Amino acid sequence: MNRNLSLSILIPAYNNTESLKRALDSLKKQTIANDLNILISDDCSPLPINKDEILKFKKDFSQLLFFRQKLNLGVLSNPAWLFNQIKTDYFAVFQHDDILIRKNFYEDVLNRFVRNEKLVCYFGNSVIVRTNANTDFNIYETEKKQTLMLNFNSPRIKGIRKDGSISGEDFIENLVYQYDNFITAWSAVVFDTKAVRKVGGFGGNYCLSPLEANILNVYREEEHFGILYLLSCQGDFQLDKEASVIRCIEPSSFSECTVHPGIKMRQDSELFLLYKTAWHAEKIFNHKNINSILKNIYKKCSKVPLRQESLFSKRFFKDYLPSDVNNQKIAKSAIRSARKLKSPLEILYNLKAHLRYYRNILRYKYKSN
Repeated sequence: MNRNLSLSILIPAYNNTESLKRALDSLKKQTIANDLNILISDDCSPLPINKDEILKFKKDFSQLLFFRQKLNLGVLSNPAWLFNQIKTDYFAVFQHDDILIRKNFYEDVLNRFVRNEKLVCYFGNSVIVRTNANTDFNIYETEKKQTLMLNFNSPRIKGIRKDGSISGEDFIENLVYQYDNFITAWSAVVFDTKAVRKVGGFGGNYCLSPLEANILNVYREEEHFGILYLLSCQGDFQLDKEASVIRCIEPSSFSECTVHPGIKMRQDSELFLLYKTAWHAEKIFNHKNINSILKNIYKKCSKVPLRQESLFSKRFFKDYLPSDVNNQKIAKSAIRSARKLKSPLEILYNLKAHLRYYRNILRYKYKSN
């Protein structure tokens, strides 16, 4: 490995010290663990992460920094804050309840970046495991029994080269059209820091602002792989046949929380975020080479139902309409398609979502008492 390269592992943490210790235990087994920079941010957890327990791992890495936020930032804003702290060539956003299982993963990743100067992202493979608690399960037996998130050998996936690399254009087309076979855990993805900074940073201006999310009545703290669409305009991606990460979904995981604020919001923020991402891409990479990528972003938008429409949403689509005339037509067509996906029973579904959310709030308060 080229020792001049540097890699930061950003770990946004919340509530569960034991899961975080398990994640760090897997990270310290990496062949280049002594070269890794670990940055952890406890997002103002109600059950604070035990800092003393975590700092015991400091000796295993080049650097381990621990931060505790005074206010809850959010699932997206917390890693975005961590991104602004890094000074390394590459970085990964590692979920604190995940497990790294391939010991030479990061060494292999950095070598790939050296061999392919066009590489902007390593899109590794992973498996999903649901666990009831922080139990010690047989990691490798578990891995063998699970289906890979990224089906590398699927005949429907196009454009993969012999070395496993793929152009940004082909990557996005697969992401849009073969989503069920073409996905992975965030923890299995490594980014080129310079390429991410070029588009405004992880969780940057391509995402919805708090004000936009509020007036559109959507949950803001989701990234929806927006950064991948922007990186595809800059270069190649590297895919991986074998799993490197186990994505552990536990009762303590925020996505499993019964009082998750997104429960009462029927409108998926993905439609608005990707629509804005396309506008952002056109502004940054103002050339015809990205038109096929923009077309695929709008294609993805057309697949997300526009369940709730208002004067604000109409103004949003107008404000972020692309400047190119042909792309304007594609963008407008995408919104018309999204509008047609709205269910005629949407009012009832919306009421049901709100009732379920407030029922869960009451249950949570009752259990707490």
